[in-house]
Parts: sequence; structure tokens; C-alpha cells
Amino acid sequence: MAESTTNRVSKADVNGKTILFTGSTDGVGRWVAERLGAQGARVLVHGRDRTRGEAVVTRIAKAAGAATFLNSPLMKSRFSA
Repeated sequence: MAESTTNRVSKADVNGKTILFTGSTDGVGRWVAERLGAQGARVLVHGRDRTRGEAVVTRIAKAAGAATFLNSPLMKSRFSA
């Protein structure tokens, strides 16, 4: 039987590695970040929303993983025409 992606994000050994995963405060990004943390990676959670980012870090820590939140707010002026 094939291994479920629910348990493993990748066949690569991420244990002990530091991984920066952008957009990891919500949705698929959060799902992947939490799985990487559960596999032993130190996850650098990246996003614009500090509250959601810290929540992801807490969930990873509760699963015995290690994570740090890197806040990256976007400035509207950068995208203005």
C-alpha cells in the first residue's frame, strides 16, 4: 500500500534541517509547515499575519517540532500603479 501524504510530505530526510517555507500561515502552506515540523525539520514559518504565524509555531511545538515565525508585512505602496 502507498504511504499516505498525510503522514509524510516528502521522501527526503528533513530531520534536523532548517526549512524556510513562505506563505505558511494558512491553507496548504500551513499544512506543509506542520508536516515538515512533525518530520523533525526546524521550520521558519513565513507570512504577513503575526497571529496566524505564531499559532502555526505553537502547533508545530506541540507536535514536538521546532519553529520560528518570520513576519513579512507587505506595503501597499510597493504594489500601487
